[in-house]
Amino acid sequence: MRTVDNLQNERNQPMKKIGTLLLLIVSLILGTFLIVQNEKAAVIIFDQQEDDIYYEKNVSGNGYYRTGNTDNKPDNETAEAEPETVSGNDTAAETDKEASSPRTVSENEQEEGQSGKTLFSPDDWRYILVNKQHPIPEDYEVELGSIHTGQKVDARIVDDLEDMLSAAAEDGVKLLVISPYRSEQKQKGLFDKKVKRALRNNENYLDAYKETAQAVTIPGFSEHELGLAVDLTTKQHITLDADYAETEGGRWLSRHCMEYGFILRYPLGKEKITGIEFEPWHFRYVGRKAAEYIMEHDLTLEEFVQRLSREEIVQD
Repeated sequence: MRTVDNLQNERNQPMKKIGTLLLLIVSLILGTFLIVQNEKAAVIIFDQQEDDIYYEKNVSGNGYYRTGNTDNKPDNETAEAEPETVSGNDTAAETDKEASSPRTVSENEQEEGQSGKTLFSPDDWRYILVNKQHPIPEDYEVELGSIHTGQKVDARIVDDLEDMLSAAAEDGVKLLVISPYRSEQKQKGLFDKKVKRALRNNENYLDAYKETAQAVTIPGFSEHELGLAVDLTTKQHITLDADYAETEGGRWLSRHCMEYGFILRYPLGKEKITGIEFEPWHFRYVGRKAAEYIMEHDLTLEEFVQRLSREEIVQD
C-alpha cells in the first residue's frame, strides 16, 4: 500500500533526474570552458616566452637589433628593427611605445636601426674630434675622476680604463699610465720644451716648430686636454717609440684595447690623415661599439667621424 510520502517521492523522481542531468551538463560546459581558457593562457605564456627568446637573441646575441612586434618576424631572424636614438649622455630612448620589451641601452652599447645602420650619434661626447684642424671647443668642460694611481682622466672613462688595466695585469702585462689628462698649460710647457730640443737640430724656429708639431700636439689641440686619451707603456719598455708596438704591452693593447672602448689613435700608415706620427702607446676612448667598428675596419677617428657625417656607418 503506497502512502502519501511514497506518492510524493515518485512524483519528485523525474524532477531529480532532470536536475541531476542539468547539473551534469553545466559541469561539462564549465569544465570545457576552463580547459579552453587554460589552453589559451598556456599559449599566451608560450608566445611571450618565444618573444622574449627572440628579443634576447637579436639584442643580446649580436648587440645590434632590437625587435618590436615579433608577430611578423622572418624565419632568418633578421627582423627589421625599430630605430632607437642615442643622446649625448648615451641613454637610448625607445621610439616605438609598442615594442615587445622596453630596453635601456648602456653607455657601452649602441643599437642598430633600420636597414642595418648603426645609430652612432655625431654629437656623442666620445667621438669629439680634436686634431690640428679641430681645436678643443672653447666652452668644453671636463669633469675629472681618478684611477687607482691617483692620475686624472675624464670621470666617465675611469671604469673602462681600470677594467683594461686589470685585464692586462691578469694576463701578466703591467701597463703604466704615462700620460693621462693634461691641462692646456701643461701641454704648452711640454710643447715648448720639445721645441727647444728641436732647435738644437734646426737653424730656425719654424723648422723646429714643425718638427715638434709632428710629435707633440699643439696646446689647445691635444686629446689629453679632453681627458679621453692616455699614453700607456710598461716597465720593460718605458720609452715612447715605435718599437713599443712589438713589445708584450704593445701587442696586448693592439689586440684588446677595443674591448674596453679604446682605439689606437695614431696608427702606422695613417700619418697623412691624423697629422701625427705612429704612436703605439697613445690610446683614445670612444666607447666599446665604436672602438670595435674603428679597429675592425682599420680606421682612424678622422675617418670614422667622416663616415658618421655621411651616414655611412653600416654593420657588416
